[in-house]
Amino acid sequence: MTSIDPKSDRYAWGIILALLCLSLFVEGTTEQMEIARHGVKDVGGLAAEWLYEISSHFALICAALTIPIWLNIFPISLSNAARRLPIYLLGFAIFSVLHIVLMVGIRHLFWSSVADGQYNFGLFRLEPWAYEIRKDVFSYVLILSTFLTARHIGAMQEELEAARQDAKRTGRLSLKSGGRTIALPAEEIVHAKSSGNYVEIHTKSGMHFIRITLAELEVLLRDAAADPVRLHRSYLTTREHLHAFDTNGAVLSTGVRLPIGRKYKSGLAA
Repeated sequence: MTSIDPKSDRYAWGIILALLCLSLFVEGTTEQMEIARHGVKDVGGLAAEWLYEISSHFALICAALTIPIWLNIFPISLSNAARRLPIYLLGFAIFSVLHIVLMVGIRHLFWSSVADGQYNFGLFRLEPWAYEIRKDVFSYVLILSTFLTARHIGAMQEELEAARQDAKRTGRLSLKSGGRTIALPAEEIVHAKSSGNYVEIHTKSGMHFIRITLAELEVLLRDAAADPVRLHRSYLTTREHLHAFDTNGAVLSTGVRLPIGRKYKSGLAA
């Protein structure tokens, strides 16, 4: 389940607003270039084209307000995504109707400022609705994904901060391995090897495959006062278990030999 974090949502809004402003600029200037190349084809000319784009993008921002509310009421995760699909299809219907109605209302309100006559969208015809709904699918998925990603990252940051506080308080590292959380005393960790977004943590009694980066593990070990030593971009140990080192690598208390990266050699002598 994603965390309902106002800070994460603010980051998401920043990304969404930036993307919509960029889209407005690109779409508006594209129409402007087309008119410069081929002349005015539609009623209202360039002013009308900008009204179309501004009204659509502003209405999208307003419709997007429904998405974090929907996420708060109906949280979504990998485990319940299939069950939530009908609910989020309904959420899309609300999003799209709100977008279209607001967009058409804005155009009606300002049409007399850019062209003669009255703006006619065709609210009672299927074709205009199908045209707009088709485009709204992409907008809805993009905005929904942005909020989900921001909340997921926020939840991970909260977990890391909680783990750091626990490490400082107890000297134990709370780590996720598969679907469970394990607590490892910092002094039991002999060395660790990076494997993408996971780390192989080797202790005196065995190995654990943990969902964490090597940099994050280094921070936790430091918080637990274990004095981590980075040997290589893919390896670290602690000062307690660093038995010896030379030009051929580092030898640990268990007899394991690990490579030493050139840029990390100066830190070993400290």
